[in-house]
Amino acid sequence: MRYQIQTGRDPFARQDVRKSSEHGKCSFCGNSNRYGKVWKYRVEPDAGRTYEISGHFCSIGCVNAYHN
Repeated sequence: MRYQIQTGRDPFARQDVRKSSEHGKCSFCGNSNRYGKVWKYRVEPDAGRTYEISGHFCSIGCVNAYHN
């Protein structure tokens, strides 16, 4: 199991956003951090229907730009 970091909580939608580190390049801008890693994001609603956001990203800004 990979290390999960909680990056945010939406109290109105009752869900958490978590991330785990991966090796590779960002799906939106092509960058990575200085260690050559990017983040894989996952949404965990309180209802239990967890889903992963497709792609690997260097920041939450790239996630929002890619999926909007």
